[in-house]
Amino acid sequence: MNPNLGVEKKAYICIFEKMFRLPKPHLPAQTSAYPARIPVSKKMGNCCAKSLSLVVVRIALLATAGSASGADFFFNQTGEGNLADWNNWQGGKLPSGYGNTFIGSSDLGSPRLVPVIANLNSDVTTWETGSLFLGQGGSGNATLNLNEVGSLQYGLVYIGRDGGAVGVLNQTGGTMRVNTGTFEILSGSSGSGTYNLSGGTLNTVTSGPMSISVGAAGAGVGYFNMSGGTLNAGSAPHEHSMNVGWGARGEATFSGGTANLSGDFNAGNNANGLITVSGSAMVNSKSVNVGLNAGAANSRLTVTGGTLAVTNGIRVANTSALNISGGTITATGIEIASGSVMHRRHPECFRHH
Repeated sequence: MNPNLGVEKKAYICIFEKMFRLPKPHLPAQTSAYPARIPVSKKMGNCCAKSLSLVVVRIALLATAGSASGADFFFNQTGEGNLADWNNWQGGKLPSGYGNTFIGSSDLGSPRLVPVIANLNSDVTTWETGSLFLGQGGSGNATLNLNEVGSLQYGLVYIGRDGGAVGVLNQTGGTMRVNTGTFEILSGSSGSGTYNLSGGTLNTVTSGPMSISVGAAGAGVGYFNMSGGTLNAGSAPHEHSMNVGWGARGEATFSGGTANLSGDFNAGNNANGLITVSGSAMVNSKSVNVGLNAGAANSRLTVTGGTLAVTNGIRVANTSALNISGGTITATGIEIASGSVMHRRHPECFRHH
């Protein structure tokens, strides 16, 4: 028998007693094989000390994983209710951890309650939940109203997801934050997704494959309407901040407020995209593409008012169009590819820098 086995056993027990305050176990009387509280560094050796460290780290990771919930949370209403009230959630549990939040889902959960209207007038950013599904499933239908002081954050956001689902998010105040690169407005086969921003702040911090996608996938339509407030959109690794018409038809209108897009602003990526800038809107972007790929044919950017400030240039391709009848555009230049057009009613609308 290895005489050191007893020493290592005793040392492990002593260390775990200190860490977890376990009751002191009954041990045989002290002998040469069981010396009293031998320091780890002296008797266990570096190898054993490293092994203990790995054990402690593993326990810590397991504890962390156990505290991060991967459960699904369902807003348990058929009419209108307060999003922050635990009584309105299935099982009386508010969203937490890294699970999925469903508001107006017809495919998952029990009961399947649609349509639904959820109102938020408080700060619930501490939920730190993983994904928000607003209108999900074949007949999913949901509206979320983010008012005045309401604050909400998610890692992933899907508005109008799957089948013929309909999702609408109305933000009149407060703060909405999307922490990763998936923010899809419509990703269903025949439904619709709409984001109406008239006040407050919408922030996207991108670390994933894409940023805001208006018309992400399917045969439906995605809408983004901004009449006030502030949009701060990060850029994904491929430098896109907002794609209007990513994989499905998308429409975006900017009539007020300020939109700060750190990356590219695209009207039509792989599907038809329509962007309109008007009124008092201020839109700042790195670059603008109209009809980026072949699938985005006949996309259109229309400027009738407001200001579109582009750090780099504007490119129009794939039989798409740039229509300017008012407002102000500043850019390093405009490139019109063969087959595409630019209609400019007032030459003074465009300023080269």
